[in-house]
Amino acid sequence: EGYVYAAGPLPFCPYTYIVKLDQGGNVKWQKRLSGCYVGDRINSITVTADAVYVTGTMNGTFGFLKKLGKGGEGPHWSIDLNYDLAYLEPTAFYKPAIDPIDGTLWAVASYRNGVDTKTHLYRIKDLGTSYEIQGNVQLKYGSLETRGCAVAVDADTVYVAGSTWDGGGTLVPWIYGQDRKGNSSFTNRYSSFGGWRSFF
Repeated sequence: EGYVYAAGPLPFCPYTYIVKLDQGGNVKWQKRLSGCYVGDRINSITVTADAVYVTGTMNGTFGFLKKLGKGGEGPHWSIDLNYDLAYLEPTAFYKPAIDPIDGTLWAVASYRNGVDTKTHLYRIKDLGTSYEIQGNVQLKYGSLETRGCAVAVDADTVYVAGSTWDGGGTLVPWIYGQDRKGNSSFTNRYSSFGGWRSFF
């Protein structure tokens, strides 16, 4: 298209904006997505032929996946995940993948539930001005924290990458795969790369 999409918070008062720029750096449109709350952030922007999908955390608490029009219209719809009231832990959506077969969105979200972090894989059908959740699979590997952070899809398999506690104070990266009907096909774990938190 020859355009650049950028997003992020403003300093001092973290309103989150998404901006569309042309090749000369001129602003074509801009959209404010949240109010002035510490912890607001944009995690990803995904652009298709007729939509712009934005993920992140709003008000420092709610994970969201929003659909905008290519001209900045909307949001046409928004999926919002609440947070844990007792632990005040935010939720987050990460960059969705577009299914090459039917155009549905595959999105991974992580949220806190007490002392446990859960990851869900959603399959979402975009109906224009609304959406339909066609699948919701919880991914968990027997630890206190399982956090997915990326998803990809091809003609046969949906892949999710993330990390989980190994019991020794580090988070170990993993890749999970399932077929298009939701049947798990593999889970590969990898050695920690030496950091406290390891992600693909």
